Amino acid sequence: MEYALYNFKIYQGVDKYIPFIFYSLNNDQKIYDNFTGTDIVMTIKSSYNDNIIDQLTTENNRIKLGIINSSNEFEESANNPYAIEIYFPHSITKNFNIPNMVYDLFKINDSNYELLLYGNISIIQGVNNEYSSTN
Repeated sequence: MEYALYNFKIYQGVDKYIPFIFYSLNNDQKIYDNFTGTDIVMTIKSSYNDNIIDQLTTENNRIKLGIINSSNEFEESANNPYAIEIYFPHSITKNFNIPNMVYDLFKINDSNYELLLYGNISIIQGVNNEYSSTN
């Protein structure tokens, strides 16, 4: 599978869930990846050479493995998972005081590291003192 650039935004101070589906095309047929027995790690920094700001993993339950159900929603599942959902809780996003960050997302299987996604995260600063830490 080839890795892809994907940029997204997070409003400061919210709980944010982002699902991803991973597949390849073969003669216009979708072949879904299978994440069974795989760990996924997302590392976030202010720039590629800086210290880690946040890290999401399947081990810390901020990345879930699953499928997309018939209602087109993420559903956690250990049975042939081909989708992931990343989770940024309010307790983390309220402290995102940097307007732009970078990330990469790796699949780890038997000590093999495969880059799935990389990109930029834009933080939309909050205006409510109760939910963000910038005011």
